Amino acid sequence: MKNLIEHSKTEMRLLEESAKEKPDKELKEIYNNVIKMIEIFNNTKHSEASAIWSMDVLFKLLNFENLTELTSAPEEWVSISDKMKTPMWQSIRNPRMLSKDGGKTWFHISTLNKK
Repeated sequence: MKNLIEHSKTEMRLLEESAKEKPDKELKEIYNNVIKMIEIFNNTKHSEASAIWSMDVLFKLLNFENLTELTSAPEEWVSISDKMKTPMWQSIRNPRMLSKDGGKTWFHISTLNKK
C-alpha cells in the first residue's frame, strides 16, 4: 500500500495549496498528524478485505458511532432533560441517538424536530 502514503501526501499538499490563505502552524501540524496516522495504518500490512473492514470500524469510532446494536439497558442512557423542554435521554454509545422514554425506544437526533 505504498501508493496510499504517496496519494495521501499529494492530496494533503493540494489541500494546503488550495487554502485561500497560507495555512497556519496548527493546520500544518494537523496535516502532518493525518499523514502519520495513514503511515501507521499502512504499516499494519492489511489485506484488502481487512483494510476495508478496519477503515469502516475506525470511521464509526471516530464519529462516536456504535459498533453493535444499541440496547435499552439503563446504563447506556443518560438524562439530558435539564437541557431540553421535555424529558429526554441520550445514548452514551452514540450521542446522536435520543430517547423520550428512558431508552426503551430511540431515534436519531436529525429527526428531533420531526417528532
